[in-house]
Amino acid sequence: LRALPPAQVPADIIRCCERWQLVCCLKQQFWRQWSKVYLTGLQERNKWLHPKRNMQLNDLVLVHEDNVPPQQWVLGRVVATVKGQDGKVRVAGVATKTGTIRINK
Repeated sequence: LRALPPAQVPADIIRCCERWQLVCCLKQQFWRQWSKVYLTGLQERNKWLHPKRNMQLNDLVLVHEDNVPPQQWVLGRVVATVKGQDGKVRVAGVATKTGTIRINK
C-alpha cells in the first residue's frame, strides 16, 4: 500500500500492437495473482478443522498400493493399533488374505 505507483507511459507513444500485448500481459498477471492469493484463501481445510474417527480394531480397510490398479487393492481387517502421544493411531496391523502387514502412516 505504501509503494509508489509505476510510472505511466503516455498512450500516444505505445503502438496498437504493443498496447494489446501490454493488456494481455496485465490480464495474465492479474489472474495469476488472483488465483494464487484469493482462491487458495477460500479453500477450507476440512482435514484440519474437523477431526476424523480413529481406526479401531476390526475395521475393514483397503490397502493402497502404488503399483497396482485400484480394482486390485487388497481388502484387510485391522487387528492391532499403536497410538502416538497425541492419541491418534499411527501404526496399524492389517490382516489380509496373504498374511498380516504393518502399516505406518
